[in-house]
Amino acid sequence: MEIIYLKVYSTIGFDVIRQNMSQEGNDTVLTLTNVDSIRFVGVDINTFAADHFFWG
Repeated sequence: MEIIYLKVYSTIGFDVIRQNMSQEGNDTVLTLTNVDSIRFVGVDINTFAADHFFWG
C-alpha cells in the first residue's frame, strides 16, 4: 500500500482517521469533513495502519 499524505489534516492522529473510516462493499471510505472524503477502491479497512499515513 502507498503512503497517504495528509498535510491539511496534520492536527489529527491515526485514531481519529480510523474512527472516520467505513467499509462500503470492497472499498474503504475515509471521511475527513462534510465535503472531503477519500475512497480507497478495493482496499479492506483492516489493511490500514498508522504507518500508511504521513502528516506534514
